[in-house]
Amino acid sequence: DESFRVHKHGFVYKVLPALSVSYSDAQNVFPAATGFTDEVIQGDGLGEAYKDSLGKLKELGVKFDYKLNSAISLYGSAAAFKMEQTNIRTFGTLPSGNQGLIQSAKDSAKGWETDIGAQLKTSGGRADIILTYFHGNSAIADDTGKPYVRQTNAFVPQKFSFFGKYSWTAGTLKGLRLGGGFEIEHDKRYGGFMLDHPLVADAFAGYAIGKHWDLQLNLNNLTNERYIIQVAANGLVQASDTFRSKLTVRYNW
Repeated sequence: DESFRVHKHGFVYKVLPALSVSYSDAQNVFPAATGFTDEVIQGDGLGEAYKDSLGKLKELGVKFDYKLNSAISLYGSAAAFKMEQTNIRTFGTLPSGNQGLIQSAKDSAKGWETDIGAQLKTSGGRADIILTYFHGNSAIADDTGKPYVRQTNAFVPQKFSFFGKYSWTAGTLKGLRLGGGFEIEHDKRYGGFMLDHPLVADAFAGYAIGKHWDLQLNLNNLTNERYIIQVAANGLVQASDTFRSKLTVRYNW
């Protein structure tokens, strides 16, 4: 019965005015696409036929938004999850040892993530800070009944990021805003390769001129790092941009 296999249930309960908890349970079916996986080399299409995929997700979360006083506010959330999906068409190692399209029996992942923010109001402006952190584990089953042997494709086990901004709302610098941040990611698997991800930092400066004009300069990848995002085959990869800047001029009617 397809109506039984596909569902989404959940609730949100406010424990306190500044604190709430939530829970969700979802399941979906993704019909099989026409085609076959690879068997010997990438693109040969001689492997098994694609099968229907079943996805499941369970998540428990908490969220808070608390105002300490007229100047300081704290907010954030945390969530723990567990999910799995069967018959995933992905890129991996074929029986021949070459790379190509495969269909894993089941991919699964579990972990938790959180974000914590703060806002501080001063006589001359406002500061905003937000931290995010993710930690999890994933696994691929080579075939039904076998133990998990590999991290799932493109899954990032750990990630941390920071963002901060200060906006002047009064005084001679009114309209000016400065900010920046960085992110750090753990190595991830892509096919038969492990891809590292360096620390990436960005910064920006903006200025609102009156009610209509606004200027902003974004500086991305300040460390000028070039790294691999994903891999298709030996010597065939997608790489990141190095340092780049962008100036935006906006007029509001």
